[in-house]
Amino acid sequence: MLTAAIVLYHNNLEVLAQAVESFLAVPLEKRLYLIDNSANDYFKDCFPSKEVKYLHTGKNLGFGKAHNLIIDELSVVSDYHLVLNPDAYFGSDVIPLLLEQMKSMPDLGIIAPKIKYPDGSFQKSIRRFPRPYDFLLRRIPGLKHVFRTAFEKGNYLSSSADSPIKVDAVSGCFQIFRTSVFTEIKGFDDRYFMYMEDLDICRKVHRSGYKVLYYPKVSVFHHSAYGSKKSAKLFWIHVKSIFQYFIKWSLKK
Repeated sequence: MLTAAIVLYHNNLEVLAQAVESFLAVPLEKRLYLIDNSANDYFKDCFPSKEVKYLHTGKNLGFGKAHNLIIDELSVVSDYHLVLNPDAYFGSDVIPLLLEQMKSMPDLGIIAPKIKYPDGSFQKSIRRFPRPYDFLLRRIPGLKHVFRTAFEKGNYLSSSADSPIKVDAVSGCFQIFRTSVFTEIKGFDDRYFMYMEDLDICRKVHRSGYKVLYYPKVSVFHHSAYGSKKSAKLFWIHVKSIFQYFIKWSLKK
């Protein structure tokens, strides 16, 4: 059984429908969990399908905590589990091809495709585990051009974007887990309300002895709102998560 989960919070219905319909078109036995952190249950009846299970939390639990609500059920029903953003969409052949690759590599804990913007341009979605200055390179205009080598190394830009490669981390907009690994590591660290949880869970996967594979032979499209670059509130949530990440992993060394 293939499962997937999308965490909702007052999303745009048209954009969300692209994600849901993409998953429902996959020609495999499957189940989609819509975990709704919205104040109301507006999305409850938007996707009537026996393959969709809707859960309304009634409050904004955060990204990781909401995804973790279904861990016990996943351990019983799921072989592979997709963490999917509500603003990503893809062709019906993408997941079968990724699963075929994953099945051939038993050391994989996560597999992820190439990510593109809706206009088809390349979206940076693979990273080395960051050092503090990597965030400065991403945030301060022009700095990545001054320290180009460091920026390219941190984002694997010196490697071919078209060749499969084992990496430190992949974007949380589309991550397929071997479910046994996802449940073994107890899912996301829900101390992160939002941001950094994708890097953190990749690090947990590595620490448990499994690998993360970037597989660019297939592509997924992602709108990518970059909310923390537009909202002061989300920016400070991001900053808090960055501090949490570095404190946590510095203590584990």
